[in-house]
Amino acid sequence: MVKIGLLAPFEGLYRQSGYEALAAMRAAIQDTPAPHLDILPLALNDMAEPHHARRAAEKLLVDPAVHAVVGPLDPATWRAVLPVLGQGAPHWVVPFQVARPHGFAPPQDPPSQWASGLIEAVATAAAAQGAQRLILAGWEAGWPRIEISLPAIEVKWVDDGAWQISGLRATDAVLWLGSPAEGAKMLTAVRQVQPEIPFWLASQGGDPVFGARATITGPVFWAIWSDSGYNPWATTHTPNSPAAYLVYQSTRYAIAVISGITIPPAGGWEVRLFQLLPGGESIPLSLEALEPPTNQADAGGVPPEAAPGVREGRSNP
Repeated sequence: MVKIGLLAPFEGLYRQSGYEALAAMRAAIQDTPAPHLDILPLALNDMAEPHHARRAAEKLLVDPAVHAVVGPLDPATWRAVLPVLGQGAPHWVVPFQVARPHGFAPPQDPPSQWASGLIEAVATAAAAQGAQRLILAGWEAGWPRIEISLPAIEVKWVDDGAWQISGLRATDAVLWLGSPAEGAKMLTAVRQVQPEIPFWLASQGGDPVFGARATITGPVFWAIWSDSGYNPWATTHTPNSPAAYLVYQSTRYAIAVISGITIPPAGGWEVRLFQLLPGGESIPLSLEALEPPTNQADAGGVPPEAAPGVREGRSNP
């Protein structure tokens, strides 16, 4: 028997994301048979908190049957477990650390490619919406402080302690890098100053906690790495969120490594963009569909039938 560990939250505010990740891992194990190997998931609760994540990672290393680990699900908890799992054994796959063209990047490497690719994609989209400056707010450990230089838009890191929301301009856009719960608070604060500027998140925008806690007013968007297989996968799997798909693909990748089997390589890795609607549904975007701020009330939507919509739960975490 071989185990694949999963580091994810199974208690507390973000538990729904953890159970979606576990369902995705089980689906991947079922869909990826490995001859002569009985593969089981071993899920440990990291509470979406760095110190819990480190303790959970240390527990995984005690079990000799654990041959691979998937997770954690966010940069802050990843950074906490790097000293524990960053030595190369067991094999470690971090779902959000994706880089073109090959997909999942070795977690031991400086995580600049996944972050720079995502920030650049959001900056390009914000520029297409008419923004002249993208404010990177809510920094957490695990996000590399890299300089992004693009001709069409200024990308500016801000320190939360010194950042004055009152200084936001009508030509700004905001990319929130912190937790979903704090992102909901930040959206409210931003809307009190700038009701119509684009408010972006990374994959936290698809987290049910953000959808449940945020009052969606003005244009709200989020971005996540994915590959060309997401759309057909989403029509046949539940849960079918982009974040669940990354866990699914991470698990398949881990199975291939520990078993030696060959699986069709994932292709078409790119940052997928979504708009979050007031009812909690996320619809896919394309750069061509983005509108400048003069018409942001209906900016960016493409018909839901063009790709699977992602409806987030409205339970009260």
